[in-house]
Amino acid sequence: MATKLNKDMREKIVKAAMAETFAKRKENVTTMEHELAGAVRRTVLGTKTLELLDALPDGIAPTRNKLSVKIAGSYQDLKLGSDERFPDRVANYSGTTCLDVFDGGHPLAEQYEAFMAETTKLKTDMKSIEARLMALVSSYSTVERLIEAWPDGEKFIPKPQNLGLAAPVVLVSDVLAEMEAAKVA
Repeated sequence: MATKLNKDMREKIVKAAMAETFAKRKENVTTMEHELAGAVRRTVLGTKTLELLDALPDGIAPTRNKLSVKIAGSYQDLKLGSDERFPDRVANYSGTTCLDVFDGGHPLAEQYEAFMAETTKLKTDMKSIEARLMALVSSYSTVERLIEAWPDGEKFIPKPQNLGLAAPVVLVSDVLAEMEAAKVA
């Protein structure tokens, strides 16, 4: 018996295929962001302050993992890597204002532009491939037909979830007998 593809299944197939396809590139973009945020951290705090901050035990001073900066004319929130931290209050920086401004000629601006170019390319590629993949999956009405056309796509098809609950077998004659008995009572 053929298994019908419904909207939910199609969306799960596309989501799983997209996750596998773009996992490495997403990881690369995240690494680029962490490297840029780390460079901003090193530039703003300086070597001496970083040594003091890194020597403190965890939790002794409030810290944040996101920096708001203006680089090459754009405001950007950058996430630090998990092993880096930034003091919660530095000078007039409260996290809602811009920590520092790096103009177009600054080396961090060049690093930022490379990060943004890769981020934009990733988003564009993801949007394009997601639309095409959804069109491909939507052109088949059954799982079996989809697998025939795209054998490698079988690994993205969600497995039926059996919760271990069997549907009770109800005989029509039993229900009708109960209904008749209820009329008499």
